[in-house]
Amino acid sequence: MPMDKNFTRFLRYYQIDTSAVDLFSDAFGYEYSLQEMIPGFISISEKPGDRIVNKLLLAIDRAVDKY
Repeated sequence: MPMDKNFTRFLRYYQIDTSAVDLFSDAFGYEYSLQEMIPGFISISEKPGDRIVNKLLLAIDRAVDKY
């Protein structure tokens, strides 16, 4: 479509300004995803119990010993 033609009644192609838009964020919905996840991070920000930490450390030790 030629740039000097109208593709709507009130807007020309050269009038479109995307300089303030993060195209990746807009295309993949990063901002929306973060707005959904941040409240979840706040609610689970408690310190994990000692039992969970010890199980995690044991699992890491076993994984490291394999290599």
